[in-house]
Amino acid sequence: MSKGYTVAPWKPIPGSGQSLAVGSGSSSTFTNAVGAITGSTAMHAIALSLAPTATATGALIKISQAGTAATATSDILIKTTDPPLIVAVAPGDKVSAYGLAACTCYLTELSN
Repeated sequence: MSKGYTVAPWKPIPGSGQSLAVGSGSSSTFTNAVGAITGSTAMHAIALSLAPTATATGALIKISQAGTAATATSDILIKTTDPPLIVAVAPGDKVSAYGLAACTCYLTELSN
């Protein structure tokens, strides 16, 4: 995605939602990589969110073509109190999460 594009309006891609149980102090990767979108003007993004629970505080998220797992020190922080985070991705990207406490992370693919 080139600089200058806005993040709206995005539409959820039906059937693209995934959930990921993440343990405290451990990293997990979503099973499915980000899919391809057809069309010359199609852009691709994902919405990431965390389910609020009594113990979950947040998770660190990594998006990587190589599928490198998220770590405790160098990735995007999402808190359970944050609204869904929308970020640009490329087909084939893998998304992983490192739990600050046990939590469930949700991913939905979006298209323009």
